Amino acid sequence: MEPERRRRSAPTAVRHHRLAVYLAAAYTQVLSPSAAAGDYAREVLDEAYRRAFRDNGIRMQQLAGCGAERELITERFTAIRDELADLWRRAEAAAKPGWLQS
Repeated sequence: MEPERRRRSAPTAVRHHRLAVYLAAAYTQVLSPSAAAGDYAREVLDEAYRRAFRDNGIRMQQLAGCGAERELITERFTAIRDELADLWRRAEAAAKPGWLQS
């Protein structure tokens, strides 16, 4: 009797349709692309800022360690500062309502 109890029949067309309708409703009610776009953009830009900071920090250490000229180190530092400032501004802009329209 136990094996029969575990045996399940294939889902009917009606049950399959109900599941499809349920999933569609769940996704459209919970996941609103327009509402989540700002949060997602902010997360992506925050991660890009952190990754750029880390990678550029490593490059700066390598430049300093290999005896690069001060002018080259200063030029690279200026470029890094500008890159990080741009990522910062973009992340801040993405956090504001209406950023997508700008």
